[in-house]
Amino acid sequence: PMKAFIAIVCLSLLVGCESRKNNSSPSLQETVDYMQQSLTSHNGQRIVEPPLSPEVKLVNRLTADHCKLTYELSQFDVVLIDLSDIDTKTVTVEKIGNTWWAVFKTRNFNKSVQYKHPKDPTSDYNAENGGFSLDEEQTANSFAKAFTHAAELCGGKPSLF
Repeated sequence: PMKAFIAIVCLSLLVGCESRKNNSSPSLQETVDYMQQSLTSHNGQRIVEPPLSPEVKLVNRLTADHCKLTYELSQFDVVLIDLSDIDTKTVTVEKIGNTWWAVFKTRNFNKSVQYKHPKDPTSDYNAENGGFSLDEEQTANSFAKAFTHAAELCGGKPSLF
């Protein structure tokens, strides 16, 4: 009886620790909210020279419908991202010009990142990569970590090879 009791106590502790570990992981919505806050506070200046046209209104809105992200950069640019198709090994941070970017690629070269141009649909296209500009390296690294977590929650994983 004592061995059975000890086994039950150990099993209870193990299950309790596992469920607590799983519950401590941010949900998809919490992760997207964090990424939105990062973009609101730390979006990098994408275009320094020439300056943006006065008619361009930066929106910087990131929303999620389950595992589909919509990133409205301006009234002219919207990017649609399927988090389940992200190659989680490719999410990295790069400095391009004087801006830090959290960049990514899709799995197996799928062109599932959709670039939409509401004012000119003829210039829409699909790509196998994308990125988010941020003004600091530390913020870009945190954003990349959150983006990877969101992709993993949605089934994103490394490409086959």
